[in-house]
Amino acid sequence: MNCSFQIILVSCISAIVLGQSTTCSNNNLLMTPTLRQKVLNVLNLARNKLESGQLLLNNGEYAVQAASLPDLTWSCELEEEMFERMEESCDSPLNADLQSLGLTWTFNRFDDSDAETLVDAMLENQSVLTGFYHVQLSRHNLYLEPISTFGTQIIALSDKAQYVACAIQNCNISAVSSGWALPGEIMNNIYCKVSLTEQLEFGDEIYQISPSVVNYIPPSQDVVCPSSGMVIEQREAVLEKINAARSQISQSNYPLPNGNNALPPAQPLSPLVRLL
Repeated sequence: MNCSFQIILVSCISAIVLGQSTTCSNNNLLMTPTLRQKVLNVLNLARNKLESGQLLLNNGEYAVQAASLPDLTWSCELEEEMFERMEESCDSPLNADLQSLGLTWTFNRFDDSDAETLVDAMLENQSVLTGFYHVQLSRHNLYLEPISTFGTQIIALSDKAQYVACAIQNCNISAVSSGWALPGEIMNNIYCKVSLTEQLEFGDEIYQISPSVVNYIPPSQDVVCPSSGMVIEQREAVLEKINAARSQISQSNYPLPNGNNALPPAQPLSPLVRLL
C-alpha cells in the first residue's frame, strides 16, 4: 500500500474517532467538540505520564507508577444531564440540588460568555488537573479525604475512571438575585464530573501500582487516618522518630541534655504502631 495513502487513511480514521468521541447531538450544549477535546487532552496526558512513570510532582519527585490507565472518553449523556440541572438551578437557585450530581470540580466567573476563553481559563485555574500538585502520589496511591466537596480532581487519575464531561451554563443572576446583582450580570459556570466504574472509598487504591515498581512499600494502616492536619508522610516521620528514641532508651544509649544516657527500662520498649 502506498505510504501517502496509509497516512491519509490513518488521518481520516483519527478524525472519525475524534468526531465520535467529542461530538454531541444536543445543540443546546455550549461545549464544542474542540473544547471537549481540550479537557480530554489535559486529563489523558496526566494519565499517560502516570502510567509511564513520568508524572513529575510539585515536590520534585515522580508519582508511583500506575499499572494501566486507559484514556478517558467523553460522555455526552453526562454533559446533557449536568446542563439541564444547571439550567434548573439558575431558574430556581433556592431549590437547586447540585450536590447530588457528584461533581468532581467546578469553575465560574462573571460576564465571559465566550466558551473558548472560559474553558481556557478553567484549565489554567485548575492546574491540579495536570496531576502536578498531587504530591501524595510520590509516597502512596491511596484515596484520602478530599479538601472540599468539589475538590476530588485526583479521581481523574484512577484506573476506575472511565468517562468525563463538562457542561457550560451562562446564568443571568440579576434576574434571580432579588436585587443584589448588577442589572444584566451573567455568571458563567462550568461543572465537570469524572465517572467511575465503582466509587472510591477512604483508603482505597486510586490505581494499581505497576509491577515494575519493585521498591514500593505501602503505608501501614496505622498511619492511614482521616485528615487531622497531618498527611501520611508526616505521621510516618513522627512514628519513626519516636520509635528510634524508644529503641535507644531500651539499649541504654539515649542521650539526655545533662550528658548522661537515659536509664533503661526493666523490659525493652516495643515500637509504637499507631499515631492518633
